[in-house]
Amino acid sequence: MSTTIKALVFDVGGVLAPDLNTTVGGMINRFPVITEPELLLWLREAWILFDRSGSDELAQEQELAFWATFTKKFASRLPGTAPGDMVGALEPYVVFIDGMEQLLDLIQTRRPDLLLGICSNNASFTWLRTKNKLHLTKWFPQSHCVLSQEVGVKKPSPDIYQIARTCFPGISGPEILFIDDKKLNLDAAANTANFQVFQFPTFQNGAQALQSHLEALHVL
Repeated sequence: MSTTIKALVFDVGGVLAPDLNTTVGGMINRFPVITEPELLLWLREAWILFDRSGSDELAQEQELAFWATFTKKFASRLPGTAPGDMVGALEPYVVFIDGMEQLLDLIQTRRPDLLLGICSNNASFTWLRTKNKLHLTKWFPQSHCVLSQEVGVKKPSPDIYQIARTCFPGISGPEILFIDDKKLNLDAAANTANFQVFQFPTFQNGAQALQSHLEALHVL
């Protein structure tokens, strides 16, 4: 007999909204003097500094520090560009992945008893911007959101999945379905916390694929 799913835990970037690589990639037209490989290499280097520390209260300060690494790296090609000029630069690209807002509404309507949570590697400023613009608290109570910047560990560390599990008292690992776009994170969640898992196909009508999976599990 299959275990009944009582909670769904979502990644943010790559599941609810485009991941940061995609959003930063959208800036290419703004800075044609920087190539996409250069931009993504900077992002990987900078993100390491910001995805495991911070708080909502320090989000603005953190965003300035994040963009300071950008203006410093590309100073010779972006003369006169200051970190403050970049604040909010990613906001136009903070949107729901097609179909995900509607799917969240469907889940909430059909299964109001189902608990929803988030487990994400996120910096303070990107989380705050995404949470506010997409109104994520409509579906995800703050007490069900586990963010690497708050807990000091990130996926695929086993610790972050155990922290996520404690957000749902009385619910066991196998009663939680974890939804992420990265196999490494899913394998760790399954092996260390006994979560059921679903790999979100970001570029293949992911919302419909997830809905079909939830229906197959009799969650919807």
